[in-house]
Amino acid sequence: MTDNEKAMLKTIRKYESLLTKYKSLLVDILDCGYEDLALLPDTTDCHEIIENLKENGIWPNLCDILGAMANKGQDALQAALEKAQETATDEEKEEIEKLDPYEDFVLEFNCLASDLYLNHGETYNKYVPDTLEMIEDKIGLGITLE
Repeated sequence: MTDNEKAMLKTIRKYESLLTKYKSLLVDILDCGYEDLALLPDTTDCHEIIENLKENGIWPNLCDILGAMANKGQDALQAALEKAQETATDEEKEEIEKLDPYEDFVLEFNCLASDLYLNHGETYNKYVPDTLEMIEDKIGLGITLE
């Protein structure tokens, strides 16, 4: 191994060690598990949500951040359903009226596995599939349709 390669390897090891320390710090700050950190690069609106939580006197942890994103998802689902009702037939309107994003949309967060569940998911997927996809993209978790 050349001196240049040795120096590069030493630098890489130094940054790997630093990255491990930062991950450990984030786990402590966000009160989550190492695997949950993988959600952060996939989430959007994270900075805005953290600022809103801090302004409301809440120390943000990953559960609060994902919860706020889930609330935004519920609001987006409600708005999409209202829009879908405008062009729906009477039969479709009846089906849509049975849906309640605030009851049907469930976020389960823990340090081992975090999941999103949507009761009556097939019905939501029938009327507002683009909104479901947008929520998955923003939160970074796939939605399990039940």
